Amino acid sequence: MGKVYEDDYRIPGFAGDRYGRAGLANMMNVMLEISERQLETLHAGMDAINEFQAGWVITQYHMDIQRMPRIEEPLRVGTEATTYNKFFTYRDYWIDDAQGQRLVTVNSNWIIMDL
Repeated sequence: MGKVYEDDYRIPGFAGDRYGRAGLANMMNVMLEISERQLETLHAGMDAINEFQAGWVITQYHMDIQRMPRIEEPLRVGTEATTYNKFFTYRDYWIDDAQGQRLVTVNSNWIIMDL
């Protein structure tokens, strides 16, 4: 269904914990930022959805974390909208390290709401 979108990313130092790892909330924010970038390239970003006075709501996440990314570590972050039905849209996210090892995989369910 969707087009794969990936981009290089480094999590800034202020987004890490005292051990130099990205916190869970900040790691999720990075993945959401990547999907926003993808939607902007498709002219389907926040401005487009605001025209309809609608908004996306996350209803479920499933996370598989092999290792939390470290701050300032070179990463490759990706996303793909995988499928949809009349109720939900499904989107996958991932974070790979510089060697191509998958650190994090997230499957998500979304609905659109009339604001």
